[in-house]
Amino acid sequence: MKKMICILLCVILACSALSVTAFADGVSEYTVYVTIADGSGQIVVPDEPISIEDNGMPIYAALKNIHDRFYPGGAKEGFEATLSEQYGLSLEKLWGVKNGGSYGYYVNNKPAYSLDDILFNGDHLYAWIYRDTVKWTDTYCYFENNEHINEAVAGRAFTGRLCAIEFDENWMPVSVPVEGAMITDNGEDTGVITDENGCFTVTPDAKVHIYSARSDTMTITTPRMYVNASFPTVSVTISDDKGQLQAIWERITLYDTDEDGKFTISDALFIAHDRLYEGGAAAGYEVKHTEQYGTSLEKLWGVKNGGAFGYYVNDLPAYSLDDELNNGDTVYAWIYQDAKTWSDQYVYFDRPYTEIPLGEVYEVKLMTVTFDENWQPVAVPFEDAVITIDGEETSSVTDADGIGAISFTTPGEHTVSAISYSAVITPPVMVVNVAPILGDADRDGVVTVIDATTIQKYKASLIDEERIDLSVSDVDGDGVVSVMDATRIQKYKAKICELDGTPIVQ
Repeated sequence: MKKMICILLCVILACSALSVTAFADGVSEYTVYVTIADGSGQIVVPDEPISIEDNGMPIYAALKNIHDRFYPGGAKEGFEATLSEQYGLSLEKLWGVKNGGSYGYYVNNKPAYSLDDILFNGDHLYAWIYRDTVKWTDTYCYFENNEHINEAVAGRAFTGRLCAIEFDENWMPVSVPVEGAMITDNGEDTGVITDENGCFTVTPDAKVHIYSARSDTMTITTPRMYVNASFPTVSVTISDDKGQLQAIWERITLYDTDEDGKFTISDALFIAHDRLYEGGAAAGYEVKHTEQYGTSLEKLWGVKNGGAFGYYVNDLPAYSLDDELNNGDTVYAWIYQDAKTWSDQYVYFDRPYTEIPLGEVYEVKLMTVTFDENWQPVAVPFEDAVITIDGEETSSVTDADGIGAISFTTPGEHTVSAISYSAVITPPVMVVNVAPILGDADRDGVVTVIDATTIQKYKASLIDEERIDLSVSDVDGDGVVSVMDATRIQKYKAKICELDGTPIVQ
């Protein structure tokens, strides 16, 4: 019987290697992550991804895979498991240490009870060698922020929570906070201690941080949390006193230009002027600081007019240049065209960006902001505005619901705006990326047999590259433009198959 068990174990471990696609150039659609800590508490394998089949992978296969790839001498030297009738598969050696079974392994911060347990897409396996091999007092600890990579804003507070797994009277796992642990950053003490709720706050600078924790009062596993801290990116539009757009959703990575410890509207406008205005922010942008009003605009896009400026964030009024911005915010600043009565209406499309196929009719919605009796902003449709594309008026006029229609005959990026002959408005702006049509080799907006002929002429050197759109001519997706692409278009027009080759059932 023992001989049969040994043979079976060898077969299992050998076959497990066949189901694993080693992580090389990227993470597959199905991925698990493995962390291993040694007997000193050091992380020797940090959150390493393994590509798996869609039916999952046993824990033992994942550990064997990791040892084969990272342990000197591979799994043969560093990993060992035994199979018994009573306990099934159990660990005998982990990371080269054979200590009588003093190992632990958790999946998604919950105890796993067998090496046969299956890991599925997105699972996180943490295996460790007990430091206390006598009483097994090591307590499994983890950060509640359990994203693979946590995103944070550089220079802003990031809050985490450290937890541990204990067991109740029925030996059911219970998550509890860890108090009094020192938070470390890339191996260095931060001076931040977890409170009675296990909570802590750090302020990361702009880089990837690896946070962990240590305790002087208990033996804990080494938790690990990745935080990618970056400066927020916002989009800025500026229109001048003639209603002309000078900056169109310019993507700006913020930094603290005035060193006030915040990322604000003023920072965004300063950076936009520094980048786009002739002479930079020094020539085109100016603010004034007062105790009563905080920071207010004095000059925008080179115009100094006594403060007749407006600025909205995410299509809502902002009340101070000191208002803080978040990643992905949109900032629209304008110089009032009517600098006497400030009658300019803020008008905007329901989205700043969109993408549509070439030739398709697309509805746009135009809105304006009014204020109720309590001076709270209210969004309402804006009627009777003429839609413009790249500065040219179209025949589309918004209806009572603010709806207009647009379409494009050329691919690429286009700027959609609107004008009003009945009101003074800020020029709204929407950037539209028009995707070319697959198979439209002659760029006329439709796929016809002429496109097949265009490809054939190109392959016969009868026309040059200026008369064909090669980016949409590789219809069959094999990486080259050939007569087979022309044939695919002909079959498509004859209703034999779709452009992707799928047969059309008549």
